Amino acid sequence: RRYRIDRENGRYDRYCGLNGLKAFTDTPCSQLVLEGVRYLIYPDKKECCRCCTAEHGCGILKPTWLTGAKFLGESNYTDPNTNNVYAAYSWDQPGLQSNIYFETLDRKMLKIDQQPNDIQ
Repeated sequence: RRYRIDRENGRYDRYCGLNGLKAFTDTPCSQLVLEGVRYLIYPDKKECCRCCTAEHGCGILKPTWLTGAKFLGESNYTDPNTNNVYAAYSWDQPGLQSNIYFETLDRKMLKIDQQPNDIQ
C-alpha cells in the first residue's frame, strides 16, 4: 500500500520540517510511504531521504483511524486554493494533537487538519 502527502511548505510539518536545516527553510516537501517506509522528498532542493518506518509509527493511516472520533457537525468548508465552498462534515480524532477530518456530504475527503499547524 502507498500513501502520499504533498506540502507547499514543509517547514512546519512534523516530518519535513524537522529534517536538519530544513527546519528553518520554507520549501515544498512530499512524503511518500511505500512498503512501510516514509520518504521525504524536497523537489526544489532535488533531495530525498528515508525518514522512518511503520514499526516506528510512520506508516499509512489505517482505514479505521476515525473509529471513535467525535462528530463536530456540518459546516461550510472553503478550499484555500480555489475558494470553492462546500457543505462539509467534520470529526476530531485526538492523537498527538487534534486531527480534524473534513469531508463533503457525499463522503469525499477535503482535508485533515492536524492542529495546531499541520494541514494535509
